[in-house]
Amino acid sequence: MRKTPYVIAISLALTACQPSHPEDASASATDAASDAKAPVQTGMTTPEAAPAPGLSPADAEALGILSAINRFEIDAARQARDHDLPDDVETFADTMEREHMDNETTIARIGKPRASEKSEAQNASGQAQLLSLQAHTDDYAQAYVAAMTRGHAETLETLDAVLIPSVTTAAVKTHLLMTRDAVAMHLKMAKSLKP
Repeated sequence: MRKTPYVIAISLALTACQPSHPEDASASATDAASDAKAPVQTGMTTPEAAPAPGLSPADAEALGILSAINRFEIDAARQARDHDLPDDVETFADTMEREHMDNETTIARIGKPRASEKSEAQNASGQAQLLSLQAHTDDYAQAYVAAMTRGHAETLETLDAVLIPSVTTAAVKTHLLMTRDAVAMHLKMAKSLKP
């Protein structure tokens, strides 16, 4: 199919809407992180919406699933800080919030995540886990570390078995591979905690 000047002009206009300075996107992520009670806005589209130009539906869906995972990690870290935690667990929670917020910023630069049954199921699972964690009082730190260990192990499996093999766009694949490395490091960190 041959692109007409009109299609090229629209593509250029859409590209111009992206932040031209990475600091702008980072600043908005930092602003969101500063309000510990604010929900994370991932910019997911509805399941019927088309992915951003250049992203296949599978790529946009993979970003949607990853965004749902990020949302849980960020919300869990914020919830954890409302509890009395050992210093190393609190530092870990701070790291989880910051790094998963950074991941969300990168997703926004790549393209718009697409909501799907899988991303909605991931969201529902995250919300259920948050409720379960909140029920812990005296053993919250242990429950949080166990949830982080289990969650990062499950995320590695999802990245390896579902997300990475399903994508076709180089930028999405590269981001998922880099995310996989970070998740493996998070898992190692969680396993080393002794709350």
